[in-house]
Amino acid sequence: MIGPDFDDTTRLRTLAKKLNVDKHVLFTGKVEETEKRQALEASEIFIFPSEWEAFGLCMAEAMAKRNAIISTKTEGGLHLIKEGENGFLFDFSDLETLKNHLNALLLDKNLREKMQNANAKKAKMSAHPLVAKAHENLYIEVLKRNSKK
Repeated sequence: MIGPDFDDTTRLRTLAKKLNVDKHVLFTGKVEETEKRQALEASEIFIFPSEWEAFGLCMAEAMAKRNAIISTKTEGGLHLIKEGENGFLFDFSDLETLKNHLNALLLDKNLREKMQNANAKKAKMSAHPLVAKAHENLYIEVLKRNSKK
């Protein structure tokens, strides 16, 4: 787990143990951007367990670094993940499904590699449109603000 935990480490460590994946999880806390990129390059599976997320930039970054994705059914997850093709989706409170998806990826190297390859390809195809859309949204916002003056 990369990033600040917002005082949730104890619960997350307990959850990892309950799901019997604690030997596969490293809790780093907050890291610098370079360390984050290195961690994503070294990892094979990215889990995004957010209750709500509009897009999921970190998920897109993980895809670009060839990670298979397991995400909650957030807006970002629903937009970026095609179930079974480049990742899995689960409901926020459905820990059993999360466990099953994680076990499937840990135990099935072919499935994991298929999803990793799909994400690398999708990230390459999506990079320019994502940047263009972000710029477009920024320009629209600036125009709206300027028109109110």
